Amino acid sequence: MSRDSSAENMIAKEGGEYSWLKPLNDLRNYIRARHFDPSRCWLSRTVNEQTGEIKIAPNSYSPEFTRELLGILLTIQLDEVDEAARLGIEPRFQVLSLQQLIAIDCLWQRYGYQKPFTAMRIFLEVFEQGIRYEIPDIAALPVFTEADIRFPETFLPFADEFYQDMFNGLRSIEAAAASAES
Repeated sequence: MSRDSSAENMIAKEGGEYSWLKPLNDLRNYIRARHFDPSRCWLSRTVNEQTGEIKIAPNSYSPEFTRELLGILLTIQLDEVDEAARLGIEPRFQVLSLQQLIAIDCLWQRYGYQKPFTAMRIFLEVFEQGIRYEIPDIAALPVFTEADIRFPETFLPFADEFYQDMFNGLRSIEAAAASAES
């Protein structure tokens, strides 16, 4: 993934007409810098129905990184809301809606990435408690390449005699809502 020179040129334009895009471009560059970071989720989301195995490979971002990204996104969004209010204009962008936050919570729960309502908790931290998630200095990050996450295809047994069982994967909604699952 290369730099977005067109966005960088717009942001650098004299008069600051597009300077409000800088946090979004900084976030893009941060995600790019972490793209080959081996601290990913290494389990595939799909079990091979024929073999009962699951693939081990860099699949998606780690739960920690997705939580950090959400905090950064919401901080950028709140900064835009505050700046728009200061300028007496409508916000120029909205990164996430309430419906999208709920969807993120649902997806995180589907894969067991976070405790219940983590996305909503992060929203409240940023918008009501004043907690800020800043984009880390990219220059201070270790540099990873595709070679750091390239391994021979590996599969491990996943399905056992209970895999397709009627009660597999059931959770208590009340316990999950109270963060009291054992």
